Amino acid sequence: MGYQVTRIDLAADEKTLAGNLLKTINSDPKPAFILSIHGYAFDLQTSDGQSIYDCFQIPFLAVSIDNPMVYHGSIKHESRFTFWGLYDRADLDYASKYINPNKNYFFAPNAGFCPVASPIPFHARDYDITFCGTLWDPEAVKNHWKNFNKTSQALCESVVELLLSDNRKSLMEALEEALRYYGVISLSSVGGSCHNLINIVSTYVRGYRRTALLKELAQAGLKIHCFGHKETLGRINNPNLVIHDYLPARKYLEVLGRSKIVLNTTPNGKHSITERMLSTMMNGAVAATDTNDYIEQCFTDRCIIGFSHKDYKTLADKLSYLLASPQKLEEIARNGEDAAKKSHTVRHRAADLIAVAETGGLLMS
Repeated sequence: MGYQVTRIDLAADEKTLAGNLLKTINSDPKPAFILSIHGYAFDLQTSDGQSIYDCFQIPFLAVSIDNPMVYHGSIKHESRFTFWGLYDRADLDYASKYINPNKNYFFAPNAGFCPVASPIPFHARDYDITFCGTLWDPEAVKNHWKNFNKTSQALCESVVELLLSDNRKSLMEALEEALRYYGVISLSSVGGSCHNLINIVSTYVRGYRRTALLKELAQAGLKIHCFGHKETLGRINNPNLVIHDYLPARKYLEVLGRSKIVLNTTPNGKHSITERMLSTMMNGAVAATDTNDYIEQCFTDRCIIGFSHKDYKTLADKLSYLLASPQKLEEIARNGEDAAKKSHTVRHRAADLIAVAETGGLLMS
């Protein structure tokens, strides 16, 4: 895209990081912006306590990989030139309302990765259905929150119940609703103390939904190739779940390119999308995914197989039908690949980040 890029290890020790960063900031020309995944080095300051990014007037783009309450303390940090990218558009309002109304936020959805090698023709692919997501044993997670005090246990149970009863409810909405039930007016009054609770609830719901999805599809007679998490998958105890070894990162895209259908679930996102779903489509496979507002805005049923966690039978019937109708399945794969590559590649997201930095710089000058 024509930009000269300098790579800095933002997770290095403080002295090394400060030296490398200052060297880059003082270079000619001055950097247009600094990008940090996970927000590393957001709080670097001068000797008088001023943000380095404010001092040099360089936009610092901190792109999150989790819900905003995980970054509560980081987002509270005051810096005019720090911009926080959140992967769920619905979280922009929550972060502004409950964490820091003075912070600059932008929507930073995930991108997908294109194949690194020539894709296998659709008809010759090895795996009819693949699952390669993370999978936690929900009961083991639930046992963990039994160590919390009774109020926190009850709050966990309430948030889980709200999320499982409504596929369209975001994690932050469920948390706020549960807190109000227990007499807490708003999230702003509890702040970062909800961090651990949110993480464990999110992990439980993902594990519960994914385990239920695999169990129901396997019981319907569908063979699913699963990578990793042998212990959790073994508890389901169904021969239709073909369990493979853990999938190394370098083999991930290769497996997507050998699959016809890849199962995907979104992590309690109301207006977000996963990298796995987009990479699935870009590697020529069909994404079978639960849907939300953003996914439905981006893709029609000509491009994906959408489903609800309340109705796995309809999904099983649809998958069986499409696997028996290979031309229709391949047509969905082609439509999905074209749609994903048109708007959701890493290059598209890079262009979005550049626009945020340029606009932010202008607004701050």
